[in-house]
Amino acid sequence: MPKVTCSGCSRTLKVPDEFCGRKAKCPCGTTIAVPVFNTPPETTATVASPEETAITLNAKELLAALPETLPRVRSSVGYRLALMLVAGVMVLLPLLYVSLIFAAGYAVYWHYAETTWFASAFDQARGKAKVMVGLAYAAPAVVGGILILFMLKPLFRRRPKSEEGFLLDHKTQPLVFDYVNKLCDSLGAPRPQKIRIDDRVNASAGLLSPSSLLTNKLVLTIGLPLAEGLSLRQFSGVLAHEFGHFSQFWAMRCFWIIETVNEWFRQVTTERDHWDRKLDETASGLDLRLSWVLHIARLMVWIVRKILTVFRYVGLFFSRRLARQMEFDADQFEIGLAGAAEFAATFDRMSELSLGAQLAEKATTQFLREGSVPDNCAKFVLYQTGELPRELLNAYLDATRSESVPWTSTHPSQAERIAKAQQSEATGKFELDCLASVIFDDFTALCREFTRQTYRRADGRMPAMDELTSVDELIATQQERRARYAQACRVLLHSDITAARWFESDLTWDTDSTREDLVAEIKAARKLQQTHLPRTVEAGEGILDIERSFDEANVARIMFCFGEKRSKGMFPSLPASVISDETIDVHAKELNARKRILEADLEPFAQASAQRIHAALRLSIVLGGKTERIQLLWNAMQAMRPAVIMVPEFERRLTQMEWLFARLSRDSRPIVLEIAEIVRKATVDDFQQIYGLVAETPYPYKFPVPVEHASAALLRHFTDQKNIMAVYNDVERYRSGFWQLWRRLQGDIGQIVEAAEAKAGLAPIEL
Repeated sequence: MPKVTCSGCSRTLKVPDEFCGRKAKCPCGTTIAVPVFNTPPETTATVASPEETAITLNAKELLAALPETLPRVRSSVGYRLALMLVAGVMVLLPLLYVSLIFAAGYAVYWHYAETTWFASAFDQARGKAKVMVGLAYAAPAVVGGILILFMLKPLFRRRPKSEEGFLLDHKTQPLVFDYVNKLCDSLGAPRPQKIRIDDRVNASAGLLSPSSLLTNKLVLTIGLPLAEGLSLRQFSGVLAHEFGHFSQFWAMRCFWIIETVNEWFRQVTTERDHWDRKLDETASGLDLRLSWVLHIARLMVWIVRKILTVFRYVGLFFSRRLARQMEFDADQFEIGLAGAAEFAATFDRMSELSLGAQLAEKATTQFLREGSVPDNCAKFVLYQTGELPRELLNAYLDATRSESVPWTSTHPSQAERIAKAQQSEATGKFELDCLASVIFDDFTALCREFTRQTYRRADGRMPAMDELTSVDELIATQQERRARYAQACRVLLHSDITAARWFESDLTWDTDSTREDLVAEIKAARKLQQTHLPRTVEAGEGILDIERSFDEANVARIMFCFGEKRSKGMFPSLPASVISDETIDVHAKELNARKRILEADLEPFAQASAQRIHAALRLSIVLGGKTERIQLLWNAMQAMRPAVIMVPEFERRLTQMEWLFARLSRDSRPIVLEIAEIVRKATVDDFQQIYGLVAETPYPYKFPVPVEHASAALLRHFTDQKNIMAVYNDVERYRSGFWQLWRRLQGDIGQIVEAAEAKAGLAPIEL
């Protein structure tokens, strides 16, 4: 079978002889012209134009590439018995919980049936003593009632409705269903009842509904980026893994029960609702002579939650090892089809696509905010993946390969799975190497329709098909903005924070200056910039180091509040003497003193930059530039500048929140909840200040719906100020949009400055 090497990613592809002389696409997206070989080919490849399509295979050829049968992977009898035993234990745990409710109810009944001496004590008491005895007599009913109410509440928790998602139709995508069905038959796995698609870099298999425990109705979910970014061999291997789960009949059902109970315990032990807040507020608002009853009730609720936490970890302890074995068993299906080497390569490729998907999501959020709906989310992910710097990508892949997983994870680590696969030395029975999207009929049209139904405009309306924006157009827009930002970097030499200082000067917009005067002013400012450049670079790097130390100090402060000690290697930028809240305060004062010195070193360059920028903008006006647009951009930068200076401290709140989320998932002590509430309130207060500052800035670009100011364009309103997760999601969305707007403004300013200087005959200078 001839081989060619992709010039885009250096991957060697095997191509069937009958497709020589045709076009193929590498999973990285590069189009390759497959030559006609008379002798063993050399590893060369010719890149064709982007408009060329992948190898054209008909349905018969694609289905014929799948092996008729593959070795079956059978779980041992002991494993299946252990899984059923664990499922039984998981069912028993909720029954124990129900027994606690009956025990609490019986305790209240016993109190009033057996403690008749309370009545005589009440008759003998006088004055305040009579009130206290009455409260003591009524306390078990109040405490027991609240406790039973809080224990019953989780049993009636509404399960979120499962969405159907975007289901594929057999009539419009017959080859996908035929391909999936034949692969299931080859593996001896039941066929899925439905196939749905989403925009995740993943695939999953599961029961269609709880009733499927008996009916065996299964659903397969395919992420479109996988079909766009994987080879058919890799993609088929991923599907084989999921069908491996399909074949685990009893294991899948037992595991569904196990995970349902685990998720229920997680929600009960970690999540809080308005009932919890109401109890806390009422207990805190009453006089202690009355509220002591409610405080006892809070204590009892806390104790019950601790008991449930024990139940939860018991369930996790017994179930997680078996869950990982399920993954190892399913991996054998993928290895048997694609081979051990391709199994490892698929992990790397999915990691690359996952990182690209994160970048695509951020860019998509910005374009959606502007009213542009990308017409092909999968293609956008592939483009962002291809734009990743190789150094960053290699570091990311090294990290994912060596990443360990907590014992509570349902999946083994990547290293464990690859090591297990290499033991088999399987080469795989599927060798066809082309893009996975070939099994879809008109994949581009499918992606467009999925995107249209999934993403909504900023006004909440589903866009019509003709309102979608071509991904190619958005890619061009993104490239243009990156080029403009690079121009700004050449003009300003900045980080986002230090750049705010360039716009401090309160300069006037007089146009009395001649072209010659403005050019002379620009030349003088550029000369000053170059003079002060070395010290400015050094000071800027020092400030960034200080900001990193502040970030670590803020997380350390939260950790010390829990009474935890700093371990070796933790917080590398902090001195070893920082071991408590008090030492953090001392260190913070030292950091602020160093920062003020470094900021003073930035002043000469900042003033020269402001003079250069302002002179160049006035020169642009003199040369016929749009005065209104230039002043709008400048005023927006001026108005956002105070907020830019505040954002780093605000971002440290978000870092604290992220650390707290990890803690809240396993620790529901009152002190944890109290600190989380303090951080939530502080975050809301800080955010409202920043929101108010940016609210004074008109939004300088087109927006799909009328907005009063820039803040409204970034975030219309809080989802829920009292919910820490909702607060985090809102402010993180605002923060991301804030920096994108700030950098876009810088890019436009930088472009105007360099264009004006070029018209005046001044060559660009690198700073």
